[in-house]
Amino acid sequence: MPAIDRDTLGGLLERKTGLRVSPALAHGWIGLECPSVSAALWMMCALVAASVLSRREGSVLFLPVNPATGPTGAHVSLAITRICQLAEARASSSAS
Repeated sequence: MPAIDRDTLGGLLERKTGLRVSPALAHGWIGLECPSVSAALWMMCALVAASVLSRREGSVLFLPVNPATGPTGAHVSLAITRICQLAEARASSSAS
């Protein structure tokens, strides 16, 4: 199976999370624009707890793109999708 490229993974992540891919380029990383710095920080911590390396710059959350260890992007995609769902639930429960 061929490794997923950054553009394909970006499209997949945008569809699954509703977050836009950041135009910021960093070799080996893909950035997602979060609604706020605190949202990006919360999601980064949740990803690390789920054993997904991540980092952030301001409100942009960066996820690894590594064809050697994650050629399909499935692990990263599944983790960020679940964490975005948790973040939405967290936001709606705190708004109530």
